[in-house]
Amino acid sequence: MRTHQVCKPWTAGLAVFLAAGFVACGMAEDDAGAGGSASFDPNGGGGSGQNQADAGTQPEPEFELPLSEPQAGVHFVYLTDSSLDSVVRIAADSLAVDLIEVGQSPDVLTVIPGTDDAVVLSSTAEELSLIRTDSDGNAKVTQLGIGKGYNTVTLGPDGKSAILWFRAAAAVPVTSLGPLQSITLLRMDSGKETTIEVSVGFEPQNVVYSADGATAYVITRDSITPIVVATVTGAELIPPILLSDGVDELAVEREVQITPDGTTAIVRVLGKAELRRMWLDNGETQTLALPGEPTDLDLLPDGTIALVVLKSTAQLALVDLVADWETGSVLTLLDLPQKSFASAKLNDNGTLAILSTTDSKVEQVMVLNLETQQLTGILLQKPVQSVAIAPDGEHAVVVHQQKTTDGGATPSQQVDQQIDGKPGYSIIHLPSSYVKLFVTDVPVTQVAFAPEMEKVYVLLPGSGNTSDHQLSWVELGPLLESRLSLVTKPIHLIPVSTVGRMAISQEHSSGRITFVDTTTNQTQTITGFELNGLIN
Repeated sequence: MRTHQVCKPWTAGLAVFLAAGFVACGMAEDDAGAGGSASFDPNGGGGSGQNQADAGTQPEPEFELPLSEPQAGVHFVYLTDSSLDSVVRIAADSLAVDLIEVGQSPDVLTVIPGTDDAVVLSSTAEELSLIRTDSDGNAKVTQLGIGKGYNTVTLGPDGKSAILWFRAAAAVPVTSLGPLQSITLLRMDSGKETTIEVSVGFEPQNVVYSADGATAYVITRDSITPIVVATVTGAELIPPILLSDGVDELAVEREVQITPDGTTAIVRVLGKAELRRMWLDNGETQTLALPGEPTDLDLLPDGTIALVVLKSTAQLALVDLVADWETGSVLTLLDLPQKSFASAKLNDNGTLAILSTTDSKVEQVMVLNLETQQLTGILLQKPVQSVAIAPDGEHAVVVHQQKTTDGGATPSQQVDQQIDGKPGYSIIHLPSSYVKLFVTDVPVTQVAFAPEMEKVYVLLPGSGNTSDHQLSWVELGPLLESRLSLVTKPIHLIPVSTVGRMAISQEHSSGRITFVDTTTNQTQTITGFELNGLIN
């Protein structure tokens, strides 16, 4: 273990300029930003690839935000710079720049939620860097040895540990393999940082922590390996819990959810009209027969109810996870209007869910009030690509598909043709079911909610180095849109909660980030921070 101090503040100098002006005219694996901000990538990879539609239909992946840099801490925005073996850290309030030296060719960075600390690793090097930030903003880097090939960091909810693992879905196309039956446990107690390699089942698909952070569950193709953070030493094999006792099922695709208390796994299996419950202390299982094959599985935040979509029978099943499945009445079925809806998205507190489909013939979502079990259909003007629900639970953003339709004779038909041929997004005011469509010239690549929850930001990168790169934002009260033109192509939206700013990283040979004040809409741009970091 190597530890060194880094304190190299670079304030805005010759290679850094500020352009400020008023703009008059934009469990744990899905989170981004800090302090309640949220963002999602409508084109992101569909997790482990386990969310499949029923047999004979096309898969409908659930789009999620990839764990990729840059990311924001409480006060800083972090970007990796593999060419300098460094991390660029920008203070979101003053725009002061630090260049923090880390390990060789860093390409994965994850900020510990609620802090200005970060875990940085390289898929090609044999070490990771743990960046700690003190109260004065000084950074201390601790470097620890690990194996090669890890490309994903899953943080424990208490910020005291993390699991490093190879996620094939994050490496598509898979041109080189990382560890397929090993993970590394990182324990982050200050001054006692350690890494421990642990054998697991074949090809990790997901990692889930218990709510208290005491245990991490590594879900693989065929098993679950429970890793007790405080006691595991790596010197002994931790027997995995097999997800099936039949050899014929070892290669099938599954979706596995772990209850927050870490006691139970809920499993849906591709091709099976059933749901399984497995106790993780002894591997015992119960099976619940369903009217059709489930196409999506979600757990309410308290772990008491499973929400299961049954596309083939046009039903939604609510399954009691507390009662005994063999003796009690545990299944509530709600009828859906058509056999199209394949997936559901829950809001943060589990009071409502939005059902959707990527079927281009369907221009509708269904909203389920989980307290009253009432379903409400909401008509849209375009088919759905992805859905995000604001943390306040009152608004949802639907990113739409783009499709070609035949021309129409009437003006209304011609309007519909023009709408279908363009990208766009809609915002739904959920209490009233009001929908407003925003047509765009280029596809949406990312959406983020402002820290104060009064605005939603939408990234609209144009094609090439053109003037059509834009950031759009919508006031969630009146649902009025404003847009900001960007000189260079925007890449990421990064909410920075504590200073009320949205950061937009952009393609630039020496680095560029624009910060938008989410209250005043004023902008500041910092350019050339990578070159500036080389000045001694």
